[in-house]
Amino acid sequence: MSIQDQKELIQLITDYNNTDPTIIRKNIVKYIDMSGLEIPEIAEKAGIKLITLYEYRQFKKRHSIAFEIALRLVDVLNINIAQLVEQY
Repeated sequence: MSIQDQKELIQLITDYNNTDPTIIRKNIVKYIDMSGLEIPEIAEKAGIKLITLYEYRQFKKRHSIAFEIALRLVDVLNINIAQLVEQY
């Protein structure tokens, strides 16, 4: 990994950590819904517990999604992690 790649990764992590967790969760739910994949399939491919993925969809609870988990999800959903911090 080059120095520039490292700087970009640090900036991406900073942007992610400074984004309201509700925005990230809403975006994850949006992209899950758009993916056409079933939630159990996404959980299995991402290597996360099914209950965890269901909890992210419950906006009554305030769950932060760890950066590593978000990376796993965007890989399965075939999107860029920067899309999770976009506000609509």
